[in-house]
Order: sequence, then structure tokens, then C-alpha cells
Amino acid sequence: MKLAALFVNKAKQLTIARELSAHGVEVLPAQSVCTLLHLLRRPDVEAVLMEDADTDLVDWLAMLQMRMAGAVPVIVVGGSAGIGMSEALQHGATDYAEYDGSVNQLLARLRARVGRRD
Repeated sequence: MKLAALFVNKAKQLTIARELSAHGVEVLPAQSVCTLLHLLRRPDVEAVLMEDADTDLVDWLAMLQMRMAGAVPVIVVGGSAGIGMSEALQHGATDYAEYDGSVNQLLARLRARVGRRD
């Protein structure tokens, strides 16, 4: 499975990418929404990971909605701060997974969402 990812907290992104890699998931990091949209042109990218990063997330989700309109699942990775699950889902996220130092919940949600598309 190959994912495109956009995080404000690059250390968190790197940690999650390393953990997912151990489960056969490749994470392609994006530095901006523009880079993310470019990555999504690749036919092998199956989903998007986005960090719940306060107001940035709403803007990122709006850009994806305008350009991609549900072409791939968008999983928001939550933590201690951010807009939260309800707001993320209302603004176009496909799913929301809390990250508590383990990728188990995130991995299960990714497999469920990507598997539904197959």
C-alpha cells in the first residue's frame, strides 16, 4: 500500500511512516497541498494521510475536495490538538484515527478504507 502524507509536525510524520513501513505501507511525504496534489496523480497512491493541524486541516481538505472529490480515501491522524473528528469528517475526511504512539488503529482504518475501494 502506498500513501501520500501531509503533516505540519514532520517528526510525527516520520515516526508514523517508519511504523507503517514495518507493516508494508510506504508513505510519500508532501511538503504542501500542491505537492500532495501532484503525488495524487500517481496511479499507485491509494490513500492520503493528513495531520489534524488546527485550521490548516480545513484548508487542506477543501483543496482535496475541489481537486480530487473522493478519488482516494483521506484519513486524518488526530492527536492532542486540532479540530477533531467531527469537524474533519464534516469537511470531507473519509476517516479519523487517533495516534497515541501506536499505528495499530491507523493501520486498521487504512486497510478497511483502501480495501473497500478494491
